[in-house]
Amino acid sequence: MEFLTYVERSQLQQILINNNYLQATDATSRRDFLENCGLYQHCNSVELDKKLRFYIPNLCNLLSKVYIEVNGDNKLGLIVFLDNIILFNFLFQLIEEEKVFIQDVIKKYEDWKDNYHNNYHNQKRNIITDKLAQARQNTSPAIGIQPSAKIDRNIIINFDLKELILKFSKQIKYEGAFAFSVGGDVLLLEQYIIERIRRELNQTTQRHTERFDVQLYRSTIINHQDIERDFLNKYEYDCLTNVFGYQVNTDIMLIVWNFDIPQKNMKLLAKSFWTELSERVIPFLANQSRCFVLVWANVGKKPLEGFTVLPTPDKFEFTELEAWFRSQLRNEGVPKERIDYYLNRLKKQCGNLVGTYREMNHIIQNL
Repeated sequence: MEFLTYVERSQLQQILINNNYLQATDATSRRDFLENCGLYQHCNSVELDKKLRFYIPNLCNLLSKVYIEVNGDNKLGLIVFLDNIILFNFLFQLIEEEKVFIQDVIKKYEDWKDNYHNNYHNQKRNIITDKLAQARQNTSPAIGIQPSAKIDRNIIINFDLKELILKFSKQIKYEGAFAFSVGGDVLLLEQYIIERIRRELNQTTQRHTERFDVQLYRSTIINHQDIERDFLNKYEYDCLTNVFGYQVNTDIMLIVWNFDIPQKNMKLLAKSFWTELSERVIPFLANQSRCFVLVWANVGKKPLEGFTVLPTPDKFEFTELEAWFRSQLRNEGVPKERIDYYLNRLKKQCGNLVGTYREMNHIIQNL
């Protein structure tokens, strides 16, 4: 599922795991549905009688690796599976938000596939062009075309976020339990802000960080105990503090994603959860040189109050961004005319935080 982010993958699996129709299915009905989709022959390694929380991740992982022919076109097995869920929604009874999300996943795959094919054909053209240029070099002093650069796609994470890092660094110590809150666009949170926080934690403590994620929805969360219940169901622990027993000389980072719980309700849930959990984890941290870091991630909302709020910039300062991005591309050997082209694309985003990040990400992915 490389066309989906980690959060999108988790959200998709959570929708399927929580579906009432799927929860009522047995091994026979699951096999029948896969056969109806034309997928069963590819799913021999999936144990159909497993509990849904095991069955769905295994099935999604497998269907993300197989393609079947549909109307003369090779289609990813996962998308065929989701297409059929939409087609037979009278069985699955998805709520509107879930249906729209699955349709967005299908659309995102189609866009990714088109982009992948375009890049493939461009690469083939570049290979031919490079060979022609090399041939010309053997007989002429003209400068040949440079091959595509291989860029570290994680370089964006290192840019800016000065205020966030300053506030995080003031709060974090070499040992103890700490809670922070962030908010905003899900892609920005997952790929940029939270990953930067994790890197800063690693730099501070000089230890490995084990990351865990839990997704919260108002349809499944009633009280703060439900947060731990979801964690235990997902990671198959008997108790949340068991993570410290299995991880030696490792910091633990728990990201709690709030997708649709109202701020007022979420504030009460978060306060109760943290009050109880922090008391339980302290004995596992005292004199152990370890950290437990909890991050409340409010998707599409402002950061949750009552915790250390890590600020994100309202927009990128283009002058600073331009100088930094130009330097990164130069270091990777990107030609000047291409650098100017990419910088112009970034400038057109007018410093918008989400738009600029997405454009930067798109540029690097296509280099």
